[in-house]
Amino acid sequence: MATDLYVVLETPNSGALKYLLGDNIAVDNTSTFLLPKEKQSSESFSSTHNTFVYWEAKHNEPLNFKLPSEASENKIFLFFSPFFDLSTQFEVLLETLEKESFQLIRILAFIDANVLESISGNFLGWMDAIAHFSDAICITNRTNQNGKYANELIKRYEQMRYPVETYILSVTNRRKMANVLNPRTRRISHAFDSSEMLEEEDTPQNDPYLRKLSNGKREKTIPIPFKI
Repeated sequence: MATDLYVVLETPNSGALKYLLGDNIAVDNTSTFLLPKEKQSSESFSSTHNTFVYWEAKHNEPLNFKLPSEASENKIFLFFSPFFDLSTQFEVLLETLEKESFQLIRILAFIDANVLESISGNFLGWMDAIAHFSDAICITNRTNQNGKYANELIKRYEQMRYPVETYILSVTNRRKMANVLNPRTRRISHAFDSSEMLEEEDTPQNDPYLRKLSNGKREKTIPIPFKI
């Protein structure tokens, strides 16, 4: 039986882990959280029910999302790093899905509304890639001051007719998390669809963010707008 896998994309300080743990949906199911190494020191959290494992991108070594043998077979949340090339992380995810008995349920994005007040071209390029791969975009830390920018981001993808769901999450009201975690696929990318259902142009190798040109570069490069 395949293990349910959720992939989490996030901006720094999005609070994604806090929402997933605090909602009790993950806690009650004794899930495994596979986190980038930098979160071990940047966020404090505790849970008596869940397992926390860390992956690290080492110089000149292949990226590896390998889970320990004692990992939960119930639900796994794999967090990507915002400080590392997203295309490479998605490639490794594809390789992992081929080797392991995981069932990708959803790709979730958590965006700190505070970063939207002074966005750059690099951030928009990164964000467009996030919207391309994600089934749901969750905006956190919304305030009266940054609410305008959060609404503009949501409107951007509505106008572009992206199928991705969008949510504004509140610490005091987490009922939306059940909808965020539902298994409905809403992403544009077909890279993770069943091969039996794919047309040739929809294969992972033809996804614009994964396809490599003859010179070795991606057809569409995803910027890295954040620094550790």
